[in-house]
Amino acid sequence: MNWIVTIISVTLGLTLFAVAPLAAQPATASTPPQSAPPDSSRRPACPTAPVPPIPPLPALPPLPPVGLAKVMYPVSFVMQNARALNLTAEQRAFMQEEIQTTTKRFNELQWELNDAMEVLVGAVKADESAEQDALNLLDKALNLEREIKRLHMTMGLRIKNKLSPEQRKKLETLRTANSQPARSG
Repeated sequence: MNWIVTIISVTLGLTLFAVAPLAAQPATASTPPQSAPPDSSRRPACPTAPVPPIPPLPALPPLPPVGLAKVMYPVSFVMQNARALNLTAEQRAFMQEEIQTTTKRFNELQWELNDAMEVLVGAVKADESAEQDALNLLDKALNLEREIKRLHMTMGLRIKNKLSPEQRKKLETLRTANSQPARSG
């Protein structure tokens, strides 16, 4: 039974990983990260040893793209660079329609997946779980996740294919420029 709970956890984690690119918004250099002021009224856990403040971590440069990220462009990246790409009115309308259609279907699938996961968790939570029933429920959830990932890939491919070779080259240049660490001095 523990392995089913592990599979459910991994499946849910993969779903969140797959959805993250749609919601991800890159940080801009003009907005510094907000940090909470140190709370001087807090007492250290041990009264004899003061707790030194933890220094902030340095900003790391973005990681270079790997796998599909080398050949695909996040929709948000295309949208953020629409002016630099000189998107035509037809391209903009196409992308807006694709995003709306995909988002609508994604929301439907996400509701179905949440329902399927609730049923699966309920079946696994029982004192005596019917193995085949639980595996069938797991298959249903995994198929929904597969459909969500396929939906995202389809949208990404359609948008990429709507770009001209020059626009794709410009996106590659912009991506490379954004992945280079800023040099000071």
